[in-house]
Amino acid sequence: MRQTELSLNQRDRRVVDAFRSKGLHRAREFKRAHILAALDRQVPERQ
Repeated sequence: MRQTELSLNQRDRRVVDAFRSKGLHRAREFKRAHILAALDRQVPERQ
């Protein structure tokens, strides 16, 4: 399986981090934000 390449700019990274730090969102939205942050950190998809 090929690793998905994703790179967030500083503004997008701050938005994703702020989104993840608040518990006001649905689980699906929170999970998507968590995945975006992990891909930005280049965590292997298998983890």
